[in-house]
Amino acid sequence: MAEFNATVRAFRKRKRLILVAAKGLLAARRQYPNNRTFHRWLKSSSYADLSGHDRAALIQIGRHEKRLRGFLATTGIAAPSLLWKTARKTIIAADGGPAS
Repeated sequence: MAEFNATVRAFRKRKRLILVAAKGLLAARRQYPNNRTFHRWLKSSSYADLSGHDRAALIQIGRHEKRLRGFLATTGIAAPSLLWKTARKTIIAADGGPAS
């Protein structure tokens, strides 16, 4: 049981860290709107090891953070790309908001 509880705590922490990462990556994208300068910054950042799909998903999660808080609290998904794909379909598209 202790191992299970530790796993649950780690999973919840990962979901919290997704929001932190999403906010940070969105802030960087806004600071460097030009693709060339953004990628130059990215090479030296802690986000460099993420796939392009995960980075894009995190940026979208950051853009829609307020609308996703409830979804994040209840979902069992912790992978950024799958999280965004599911959230976009179930939350943002459902209420008629833009989901790019």
